[in-house]
Amino acid sequence: MKKTISILFLIVLLLIVVSGYLLFFKNNINSTQQVKVQNKTEKAISSDKDKIKIFAVGDSLTAGYGLPENESYPKQLEKILQDKNYDLEVINMGISGETTAGLLERIYFINSQVNNQDKSIVLITIGGNDALRVTSIETIEKNIQNILKNLKEKIKKENIILFKIQAPANLGLAYKKRFDIMYEKIGTSEGVKVVDFVDPQVFLDSSLMLPDGIHPNKQGYKVLIDKYILSALLKIII
Repeated sequence: MKKTISILFLIVLLLIVVSGYLLFFKNNINSTQQVKVQNKTEKAISSDKDKIKIFAVGDSLTAGYGLPENESYPKQLEKILQDKNYDLEVINMGISGETTAGLLERIYFINSQVNNQDKSIVLITIGGNDALRVTSIETIEKNIQNILKNLKEKIKKENIILFKIQAPANLGLAYKKRFDIMYEKIGTSEGVKVVDFVDPQVFLDSSLMLPDGIHPNKQGYKVLIDKYILSALLKIII
């Protein structure tokens, strides 16, 4: 009888020990899993914060008028950079028909999308539609300056590129001359980089343009990226 009680006692004691060990093991696994999930979440948040975001803003030259979205210059640029193993995103914020006044009105929204001042870059193509409306050079210049001043509240001036375009010759040589030199003048006064966007190799070659003769096609944008945009951008990223 005493032997039976002793055996039962040992069995109960063994069950208690095993149960305690299993509980400890389970808690340890849960704790490890929680740490892994937390680390993964923190890594994802950190990765998103560290990702370079390039905001391409402007008119139809940015929006990719007449082309599928993936053939616009911002999306072609994104693919080229990602193929070079850059962890980034190029956000197309171009609107066909956009003017300097229109971009100035929505610049607050662009600023609101910036979550890392050091990792955000802005590429600007604007002014073409103003020229077609023969808007005064003084008005265009003032609008672009105010756009840049607003951007510089959230983004380093070194991370802003203003693309230089040209006015059509049929607007008169006097207007065209003042318009064409305006970008360099603004770049100097605002301390931002000015890069060519219009190139005769593209705009005078019908094989690189849409039938309207105003907007580049996929191949035309690729030439502009390779010749002007990519090298200017890599100087910022690197």
